[in-house]
Amino acid sequence: MSEKASTIVYRLVVLCLLVILGMTIFYTFFVHIPYLNHAQELHDVRQTIIERDKLTYDNYFYQYNGPASYYIMRVKQGDKSTYLAYDKKLTLVASQQEPFAKQEKVINHVKKHYNVDLQDIQIAYENNIFVYYGKYQDEDHLYYFYYSLANGKFVKSYSL
Repeated sequence: MSEKASTIVYRLVVLCLLVILGMTIFYTFFVHIPYLNHAQELHDVRQTIIERDKLTYDNYFYQYNGPASYYIMRVKQGDKSTYLAYDKKLTLVASQQEPFAKQEKVINHVKKHYNVDLQDIQIAYENNIFVYYGKYQDEDHLYYFYYSLANGKFVKSYSL
């Protein structure tokens, strides 16, 4: 290989390495670190609520961002599960204790009436009630489904 060709190859290798380094730095600072910071903020909020209110955490915590934002947490009270909704000021807004409608009932209803397979259903607090909240996106639309947590009855749906 001539000296000119090896110089071009060397420059191309250096350029490729610089591009990879730039992409890594971009991903780290603009994706990974903000994600970790947000996850840590949610963990801190959860721990603050648990310690302040002396709760027994039951492995469910979700930040719901609808018209208003709420932190939804499941706790054990005695032998029953209870969902709690806290606003952004960490003030308890509402609670609902068992019994809850079965999540499968909601999934089956959505599949039957909308021909959609919901993979991820969360608990949310919408219009002053606890609801099962699911969303589905196809090529053209984003669909939202809301069903009562208490009895599994349809509350509302909309698409964008």
